[in-house]
Amino acid sequence: MLSAKTFRYEVRDHIATITLDRPDTLNSLTFAVYRELTDLFRALRDEKDVRAVLITGAGRFVPVGASMRSLVRCCR
Repeated sequence: MLSAKTFRYEVRDHIATITLDRPDTLNSLTFAVYRELTDLFRALRDEKDVRAVLITGAGRFVPVGASMRSLVRCCR
């Protein structure tokens, strides 16, 4: 389906699981992550086998927001 660098993706029992795999940054969201997630959700529109999407994070942290570091770099 899609080759992503910032998360893992699998479908099992009609559930698509997206695991953000950036534990070193507490799985924060960056523009690259948003881009890859957008591509995945566009592709999922045509997936008849997927009925639900679960988003989780690798390591101890579930993604809760944007990476301030990436926002600061963007707006300089």
